[in-house]
Amino acid sequence: MVIRRMVSAALAIVAAVTIAWTIAWILYKNKNEKLLVYPFFFMLRLPITINPNKSSNKTQKVISWVGVVLLFISLVLFYYEIFEVVYYRYFKTIPGASKIGLAPLIPGVTVPWNILPYVLIALGIAALFHELSHALVAKFEGLKVKSAGFLLFAFIPAAFVEVDEDELKKAKISSRVKVYSAGVAANVILFLIFMGLVSGACPHLTSGIRIVSVVPKSPAYIAGLNKGDIIVSINGVKVRCINNVVQQLKNIGINNPNKKISLSMTVLRGGTIYTLNIIKPKGYSKVGIMIVNNFNDMGYIVYFSAILNYALALVNAAPLFITDGAKILDDLLRLRFRDNLGKIISMGIQSATLLLVLSVLTIAPIVPG
Repeated sequence: MVIRRMVSAALAIVAAVTIAWTIAWILYKNKNEKLLVYPFFFMLRLPITINPNKSSNKTQKVISWVGVVLLFISLVLFYYEIFEVVYYRYFKTIPGASKIGLAPLIPGVTVPWNILPYVLIALGIAALFHELSHALVAKFEGLKVKSAGFLLFAFIPAAFVEVDEDELKKAKISSRVKVYSAGVAANVILFLIFMGLVSGACPHLTSGIRIVSVVPKSPAYIAGLNKGDIIVSINGVKVRCINNVVQQLKNIGINNPNKKISLSMTVLRGGTIYTLNIIKPKGYSKVGIMIVNNFNDMGYIVYFSAILNYALALVNAAPLFITDGAKILDDLLRLRFRDNLGKIISMGIQSATLLLVLSVLTIAPIVPG
């Protein structure tokens, strides 16, 4: 019955979105060049022109080159992450390896419906600053930005800037690399900012720690802890974030397998507070629970902003046909190899990278149950 209701709700949402897009297309199709509406596609081009700098100062040059460095660091991290997943999934298999990897954003499958609004807000923030950074560095490099605007693919928000194509093609290779690198650099910086907020402002972003799984026959299981319980305190000490739980359990000595440990854990379950006694016998070094921060509304926006900016930085740095990394690879190889050889090598590298990505795709939810 639960699955049937979920399927019905998903179909109702898809039907509503389809009807809304159809009505919008009928009303606004071919109205003007600034507003384009097609089934499941919307583009608003804003009359924004950013004139180039006649020359860039030292600070602007440093910012541009920092962006290039951050892109190549992201590229290295991309391949490191991919090969690590390939290793654990296909060579040294571990339990749950199929759930590790790149998860496409599929509403109702990898993204729970109740989480989708937070993901879309975070994605919009990431896309906006990504494109603004392209525009800013283009200005630094003396390139004209003809227009900017917003896109909507079905329900996924995006942004864009249009750098003058003729000027970009005539620009020095270093200028083009800097412009392409700027978006990735912005995502890296945003990732660091939002991760700092997740860590430093955690008590203000959560309402406790949620248990997402309990290991059968573990001390936690025997004590009566359930999936979905919100941990409020341990031995009377209030906890709000995962690091609080880890530190408190460490202070108690839970990691010592040679010591019997008794502790109390207060949890919120269905609006009622329960205090359960957990006994960890000798031979155990864990209580047997998997936990996540139980974020509030702002916490989810901050958390997903960190996660999505990291993912977008790595994917855009990679050579994958339409990414910034692919454009840089094309330019560098065509500079090194004449005729079509550079293009052929670039296509080979991008095709191999795409196969790697496809080999690590997963449809596991991005938020544990």
